[in-house]
Amino acid sequence: FSLILLIGAAVTGLTVGAAFMIVVLVTSSYEARLGEEFRNKIHATGAEIAADIDSRLRLVRQRLSQLAQDNGIRVPLMLDVDYQLSERLTEYHDNPKGTAFYIRKVPGGEVFASGTPSGVMDPDEVPRALFDIRDSGQMVELADGSLVFVHSVVVTRRSDVLGRAVSAYD
Repeated sequence: FSLILLIGAAVTGLTVGAAFMIVVLVTSSYEARLGEEFRNKIHATGAEIAADIDSRLRLVRQRLSQLAQDNGIRVPLMLDVDYQLSERLTEYHDNPKGTAFYIRKVPGGEVFASGTPSGVMDPDEVPRALFDIRDSGQMVELADGSLVFVHSVVVTRRSDVLGRAVSAYD
């Protein structure tokens, strides 16, 4: 009777031990695959977001370049016609979405804005430092702690500097 009990206990112990080892191996393999799948998904999502941001910033740079070459902007700057400049600049407002465009006249330093999409600066709050940015495509932290991508170009007529145009994209 005790030999049968001993053999039964040994078989039960071996079966439970084997089952435990199988559970451990399957669980560790599953965790490794789950971790790898998560890392791959994060990497793919990050690459997609980076491509989307790059596309949007490229569009903002193109619009800023168009603004700097727009005769509807340059002529009022030359002739000092503020109303016409403000009116023309509003056509650039929030296009692309989340972008504000600013122009500062070279003589006088008066600032004009296309408008103020949410989160982007009011023309009265535009830090003068934004117009001093020479390397287009910088991220700037504002006084309230928010970040904006800033691009800057000089508005010229032949060799005359008429002003500086800045885009702020939040």
